[in-house]
Amino acid sequence: MRSASTSAPKLPSRAFLLRIHLFRYNKKAVSKLQARAMAFTGLEQRASCARSAAESAGQGHVFRHWDLLAEPEKDQLLKDLEGLDYEYLSRVFSSSLAASSAPSFDGVEPATDVVQLKDTTAAQAAQWTHHGYRLITEGRAAVLLLAGGQGTRLGSSLPKGCFDIGLPSHKSLFQLQAERLLRLQRLAAAATETPPSAAKPLRWYVMTSAFTHADTLAHFQANGYFGLAPEQVTFFQQGFLPCFTEDGKLILETRGSLAKAPDGNGGVYLSLARSGVLDAMAAAGVECLDCYCVDNSLARLGDPRFIGYCHGFAKADVGARVVAKAYPEEKVGVFALRRGAAAATTAAAGSLAVLEYSELDPALASATNPETGQLYYNWSNICMHYFSVQWLRDVAAQLLAGGGTPYHVARKRIPSVDGPVAGVKLELFIFDTFPLAGNRTALVEVDRREEFAPVKNAAGGFSASRRGRPPASPAWPGHTSSPPPQSAASYDLSHALSHPCCDGAVRGGWNEMLGCMMRCSVPPRLWITVSTDTLPNGVQLRQLASLFNLCRARAQARPPTPPTPRAPPCCSFTPAGFAPPAA
Repeated sequence: MRSASTSAPKLPSRAFLLRIHLFRYNKKAVSKLQARAMAFTGLEQRASCARSAAESAGQGHVFRHWDLLAEPEKDQLLKDLEGLDYEYLSRVFSSSLAASSAPSFDGVEPATDVVQLKDTTAAQAAQWTHHGYRLITEGRAAVLLLAGGQGTRLGSSLPKGCFDIGLPSHKSLFQLQAERLLRLQRLAAAATETPPSAAKPLRWYVMTSAFTHADTLAHFQANGYFGLAPEQVTFFQQGFLPCFTEDGKLILETRGSLAKAPDGNGGVYLSLARSGVLDAMAAAGVECLDCYCVDNSLARLGDPRFIGYCHGFAKADVGARVVAKAYPEEKVGVFALRRGAAAATTAAAGSLAVLEYSELDPALASATNPETGQLYYNWSNICMHYFSVQWLRDVAAQLLAGGGTPYHVARKRIPSVDGPVAGVKLELFIFDTFPLAGNRTALVEVDRREEFAPVKNAAGGFSASRRGRPPASPAWPGHTSSPPPQSAASYDLSHALSHPCCDGAVRGGWNEMLGCMMRCSVPPRLWITVSTDTLPNGVQLRQLASLFNLCRARAQARPPTPPTPRAPPCCSFTPAGFAPPAA
């Protein structure tokens, strides 16, 4: 008989093991139930606060489907409601509706104080440009890009800035503009004799939208920010406004979401403020912004002549680059001075505004000044603006308070949970706030052929945006308006090498480019380049070829010199920098 000390250990029974397993399972299940209960409690707490705020504002109807919603739908509805300032929306809706039913102005006059190309001397332009370069190198000027639109009309669901406009290099609009910004930094440092280590980067503020933000960010990241430092590029999103019924009630698009619409490109003011970007600008020492739209393939972003004039000479809070109307019936907005309701918010007798072509009487639109031979209402808005940062802060504060300027009212059929309903969308245009600048404004004429070529459709890309334009005026000896030979190979030059800015397009950019090309031994056949679209002042291929041959002959006539290492500033440009046409 075995003793107790030597007996085999007793194994746990199956029933005991089952009880242990059930205990562990139940513990996990209880944890999950507790987490769901906490989430449910949090959702209900949020719903209680949101419901109370909505009912106080007379908008309690947005909760009428609440009990039928799944948790994700409830969460989405709360997200839509929690960002609303009901008092602000009520003021904006009432003032905008009242303004839409009243005349926007009692009278209108042509904008006369325009700095025209024909009246600008080379010495003046040089002064303005140098001041602009100084602002850039000191970090007091920055660039603002409006890039919230999708490329739907271009046949793409991506942001417009990602669009390949048909150049041989297949560069996107974003890349072309980033390269211009890079080149402008270098030109500014050279013009002001500022060492690269002391020159501040030119900041680029990019306004996206909910539709384009993720794709825009991904495009920049995938391409290494096109050579820019990531910290000099700031992205922020355009806002939305809810859609209303005629009596001011919010519209539900679905049982669990509000009907919303973008607040227009004038939403940039509130978006800058609400995102904290405006405060960050001021903290970084930025005093002024050059603003443009992403689809302008010829935009001279950060144009030092323009910002130098507005900041240092006109002392303006708001500026605009303008082009002369192509013909009286051209469907473009024009700058004018408004009197009456639109000017009542300022102390000025007349305030700068933009009249849409539909607002201008046809007789006024075609009236010509006998003294100048120009149209009275001659200066088109191309959405290329200058802003002082302090003025932007003031305007944002007024808009946040529900004042400043009314929004445009668009009455449309709006999709809703009950089917399409008659509703109201509110939007603000970027020029609607210009009357708030009083007489601290500036208008500067630019050459349409050199600075304005919006890409509006996919067919033809960049070429289509320039189709129908007259040939550029002769600027070099022997210039002709004959087109380049169709059989010539086409190449586009990187704007990281040549920025088409002011007279630097010829002297500072193209001459430097030619020197680089010769020092890099770029074969002449490779720079039978580009189309006339990208040549300065209408320079034709034959002039470039003649100039290259002349420079090469002079170089060959000089005594030979020992070879020297190629310096990076000169020869960041190499034959590999050319992008040949796609096969």
